[in-house]
Amino acid sequence: MNIFKIFGSKKFRKNVTIYISKKNSEIIIAPLYQEGINGIIFEQENCIIIPFNSSFEEIGEKIKTQFHLFKIVKNRNLNNGWPSFIVSKEKTKIAFEKNYTRIMVSGANENNITFTLESNFNNLTELEICSSISVFCDNHELGKLIMRIYNSEIITN
Repeated sequence: MNIFKIFGSKKFRKNVTIYISKKNSEIIIAPLYQEGINGIIFEQENCIIIPFNSSFEEIGEKIKTQFHLFKIVKNRNLNNGWPSFIVSKEKTKIAFEKNYTRIMVSGANENNITFTLESNFNNLTELEICSSISVFCDNHELGKLIMRIYNSEIITN
């Protein structure tokens, strides 16, 4: 069913979450759902995993594909758990949060023509790195920007 039939002609900012782990040598890309117009956002079950050493081209292409899977749903499925954590095969959520860096990618506005990228570094609670790039950018450039943000994590003593 078309979201415009459910919610009128309102547009929504799309979102995707990326989890990167050098230790586990993988990148998890999780498309998101939003429950209704003002509902909460949560992960879809159809996350994908690509190798940590994937080309920038492949990273960018997979992010764009997963970004466009964003959906508005009427009723939230409370039984989906935390799909990224489940596919990671980490034994605990604490280990998952320690071993993966999260980068959020969302549309800058409801037209979704600009990606906004925000880091969430585990060891730096007071620092976030934000950037933006056109959704029409080359896949290579998007993948390169994601990995530059990931590699910007500063290790403190």
